[in-house]
Amino acid sequence: MEKTTDQVLNREAEEDPELAEALAEIESEGPQDGELLIHLQEEEDEALEIPAKENIEHWIRTAAQGLPGELTIRFVDAEEGLELNKSFRGKEKPTNVLTFVYCTNPIMADIAICLPVLVREAAEQNKSLEEHLAHLVVHGVLHARGYDHIEQDEAEEMEQLETDILNNLGYDLPYPDRNYVPRELR
Repeated sequence: MEKTTDQVLNREAEEDPELAEALAEIESEGPQDGELLIHLQEEEDEALEIPAKENIEHWIRTAAQGLPGELTIRFVDAEEGLELNKSFRGKEKPTNVLTFVYCTNPIMADIAICLPVLVREAAEQNKSLEEHLAHLVVHGVLHARGYDHIEQDEAEEMEQLETDILNNLGYDLPYPDRNYVPRELR
């Protein structure tokens, strides 16, 4: 499962010398010795109080489960969220989280989290902002690891892993209407 994105990129790189060169550069310049580099970006004018950087980094590292790489999380406003979702998914509204995966092992990805959607969904789901943000971060990192939820079996696998990770982090079950039982992380 985790190598799907890498396999596709490597296959495309065989036919595209520029892509092959870019992938080689990513591998040579990436983090060394199992390190996971984390970058957090937020808009200066956003009034939402984002949890401490250390908390977010802890959620990321827990979801990454020891994989090395480089990951950026960008907190965006509704306008940028709409622009990204329209450009990359053809949707005319902002979404909660988008993950742009360049490589799954090591992890190389950018994650955009739309703050106004986060606030709205947290209220609708009767969750704290921190709890819902933890869920979106974990969800985005799992996409960065190669997981997806398009097919039913993939969705169940990803949702079970989200449940396991969030339970391990001390949060309520993210899908209370489903029958996922939290498991210990390996």
